[in-house]
Amino acid sequence: MSSTASLDGSYEDSLPGEDQVFADKDRPLKWIEKFETEMMDFSDSDCTEPKHIVKAFLELELDRESRILDVLAGTGLVAELLRPHGYVNIDAIDGRKDMLTLSNKKQLYKNFYVSLLGCQYTAPIQSDIYDVLIASGAFAPGRLHSDAFCDLLRITKPGGIIMWSMRTDYGPISPRFANFDAHIEDLVTNGVWKHYVPRKTIKPYVHGSEGYVYTMQRI
Repeated sequence: MSSTASLDGSYEDSLPGEDQVFADKDRPLKWIEKFETEMMDFSDSDCTEPKHIVKAFLELELDRESRILDVLAGTGLVAELLRPHGYVNIDAIDGRKDMLTLSNKKQLYKNFYVSLLGCQYTAPIQSDIYDVLIASGAFAPGRLHSDAFCDLLRITKPGGIIMWSMRTDYGPISPRFANFDAHIEDLVTNGVWKHYVPRKTIKPYVHGSEGYVYTMQRI
């Protein structure tokens, strides 16, 4: 499992009450297992973030040999949904080593990278290597913001796909998301990427909110 130097193992503010949850060495894995169980309880619901992004991905009908990076992969829920459709050439990156523990046990990924993402970080991954980057719920307050685009683009092949799902309501509650779509369109205007398919609105998405699926192609 690759990792970055000086990694503290978490995205800042990504988990409310994290200090209490991780008060002893036995509790992290218990918390992760509880998280996954709660997510899987939604497996028959249309309001599941991983299901929405995987459905959008499958509609693209991409080559099953595509090299895929699951961004903020967590316990591997996206990979679990992809693999039955023949997409098995999947790597994972997440800022939390403990979140990758369960997916490692389930043998969902070929490679794991423990790394933070954003303009001040560089993932320990070669440039121009992935056909597809896929992210379920990764763009959110306390997680990824538009400053992650630069490194995500770096590791995507020219012509490769970068797609993600997220809630629609972050702009009013987080200043860092107020100009999120403007940043996307700036990169379109500058010829860095383009919309592979139009942005898709999901109703409902999760917890009663609407969501978007973005599908961009690096130029």
